[in-house]
Amino acid sequence: MKKVLIAFVSFILLNISYAQNIEIKFYHENWEQVLEEAKKENKLIFLDAFAVWCGPCKFMANVVFKNDTVAQFYNANFVNAKFDMEKGEGLELAKKYQVRVYPTLLYLNSDGEVIHRVAGSMEPKDFIKEGELVLNGKHLKYYQTEFEKGNLDEKFFKEYIEVLQRAYLDASEVVKKYFSTLSDEKKKDKENLMIILENCDDITSELYQWLIDNRNYLGISEDVFYLKLKYKFNMDLLFTLRQNNNSPDAFNIWLSRIKNIKYDNKEKLIAAAKYYFYQRLKDWNNYLNAADEYVNKFNVNNPEELNELSWNTFRMLSKDKNALNKAEKWIKIALEQNEKSPELLDTYANILFAQGDTKKAIEIEERALNIAKEKNLDIKGYEETLQKFKSKK
Repeated sequence: MKKVLIAFVSFILLNISYAQNIEIKFYHENWEQVLEEAKKENKLIFLDAFAVWCGPCKFMANVVFKNDTVAQFYNANFVNAKFDMEKGEGLELAKKYQVRVYPTLLYLNSDGEVIHRVAGSMEPKDFIKEGELVLNGKHLKYYQTEFEKGNLDEKFFKEYIEVLQRAYLDASEVVKKYFSTLSDEKKKDKENLMIILENCDDITSELYQWLIDNRNYLGISEDVFYLKLKYKFNMDLLFTLRQNNNSPDAFNIWLSRIKNIKYDNKEKLIAAAKYYFYQRLKDWNNYLNAADEYVNKFNVNNPEELNELSWNTFRMLSKDKNALNKAEKWIKIALEQNEKSPELLDTYANILFAQGDTKKAIEIEERALNIAKEKNLDIKGYEETLQKFKSKK
């Protein structure tokens, strides 16, 4: 019966709409009762591990879980539970199942053992596909078991790495094992190098150093590689910060950790990590000084990078005059590189508005809107921002 249902759902996937006549039936409390019900019905458990402040969690709750086809599939095939990971029983569940990002979508057997997990929101059809994988035995636990048995098939490795990526789990050990099976030439294939770049979190490993040394084979610009490496460095620093209970000494501990990494732009990466470190500590004075030093010392002019820095500064410190002045300076540098970017213009307009220059903010946002129209981009956000500015005129 289960196989028939799965086949039926697969057949109608293309016709999934956002109709909301029924929804997934969830248990919201009493985890022991969820386990008992799963045993009684001989079903697996789906657990939505969420936080109330999480935007993607709200999308899943308000759109995906209320989709008719989704609800029919999950109600028929799973015992479904939904717990806030930041209160009540959710606190223990978050600790037990190592929930670090939201939403984390967990699939468990009736003994409470996780057999599959996915992180983040997704569309209804993709959410059903995850459930199908679980019911058909191609879940995380399957890949873990096969890996432990010594499965060395290339197709298997790539599938396993993808499963780990969707689960937001570190794939470093799997990637390392996969590369040990490849010839020196095969290791330099662009696809394989991207596997390290996207899935290996341990930036101090020999494999990651090998990637840095062979980055020319990636087929991407040095600027793009730098930005990807910057993200990895920042995440590694964040992990060190958490390990040391947000201690101000964590930055020096991290510097010691990465001391043996060899990369031409390592000093620049460290400078970027420094302002990110102060941002995490909410030490705003040091954050602004470190960010400004980073931009000035290294002549940073990458529009994408400067836009992110300017927008985040505006968002976090929208009433700090000094912060807004620096954010304005940085976004102007970005606009020198691309004066017709609606995204950059939108950031500039928001900064101007926060500074009280409503007239110029409207002028710049209108320019952003017109360019977005010319490029056939989604203009809803620009229109809403412009309306906000005009309502305060």
